[in-house]
Amino acid sequence: MKRGTLPALPLALVCLLLSACARLATPEAPTSPQVDRIALSVLAHTVFLVDPRTGERTELAGGMLDFQSGYGAWSPDRTRLAYSEDGVFVRDLSTGIDAIIVQGELLSMPAWSPDGRSIAYGNGVALWIVPAAPGAAATQVRLPATLAPLDMDWHATGIVFEGLHRDCDRSFDCPSTDQSEIWIVNQDATGLRQVTHVGHVERPKWSPDGTQILFVRRTPGALDEPRELWVVNADGSTPRRVTGTSGVVAADWSPDGRQIAMARVGTSAGTLQLWIARSDGSGAAPIGSPLPGFEATLDW
Repeated sequence: MKRGTLPALPLALVCLLLSACARLATPEAPTSPQVDRIALSVLAHTVFLVDPRTGERTELAGGMLDFQSGYGAWSPDRTRLAYSEDGVFVRDLSTGIDAIIVQGELLSMPAWSPDGRSIAYGNGVALWIVPAAPGAAATQVRLPATLAPLDMDWHATGIVFEGLHRDCDRSFDCPSTDQSEIWIVNQDATGLRQVTHVGHVERPKWSPDGTQILFVRRTPGALDEPRELWVVNADGSTPRRVTGTSGVVAADWSPDGRQIAMARVGTSAGTLQLWIARSDGSGAAPIGSPLPGFEATLDW
């Protein structure tokens, strides 16, 4: 996959001699941090930073070609943003430079630890944790073979993820099914617990206080598998639909927990539209213009 090209041989030699695991940034200039911007990742397309007041978009990384690319995730201090493109990269927004954390096909879905020192990521069948620094060794979080961890999010309460069920009874290679639920696990692989029992979930997100989890629910087997936004308490109690939120492909809470951002299917085929609503789903309004895409992730 195409990356940024190095402008001159001397620079390449310096990078080699210093063993620097960094690359030149894709944008034309460094970007100053803003506390409330939304990281909108249109999968197989572009990672944008979006102003929730105006909908104005700034491209952070583009030219992506597969659905494992994107997944922009803010560091806790909001000075860095991790994203995926044949590996996990961290963009320093003050310098515009990317650090290579891990590289490899299918490595994706980064999520920061609450202290900003580590990053969780996966490849669709396994979950790893790596220090948020170039060249560090990763540790696998051992999960049952029947669970494929997807769409991780990390809070002091634990790592929440979509656990896609794999049928190990039918075949030794444990093929994936269309069933998935929300699971939580600790960094040391202890405390694994199932949160939901609703059939098929996607894109779980912790509330800022760690008491609730926002997620997208599909209806397996239904026509076109309509997707709605749901929320559940962290202990698994009271799962409920967020009203007025059909056609949602991804969502996240605002940093203060009072609002939610939603990426929804646009009115034109093959487009997405960003919306902002109150945390109960009321007062939803579109921001910015529609953009091409079919799937997305959000991190606010």
